[in-house]
Amino acid sequence: MGSFLTKENLIELTGAQQRAKQIRNLKENGISFTIGTDGWPRVLWGNLERYNPQFNKTKKQEPDLEWIDG
Repeated sequence: MGSFLTKENLIELTGAQQRAKQIRNLKENGISFTIGTDGWPRVLWGNLERYNPQFNKTKKQEPDLEWIDG
């Protein structure tokens, strides 16, 4: 997996195929991005990991078992 989301990933994330709509969606959701020289948004995977830990593909999350002791 590269450092940046693919165009397909951005379409899935934003629900938009047009770059202007993708950019608007990213701004509305507070997801950091940059604009490439081709005018398309670029999002680092790390930005999604900070935004929502469920996107972290590399770290195994331990289940919350606190309810067992209660």
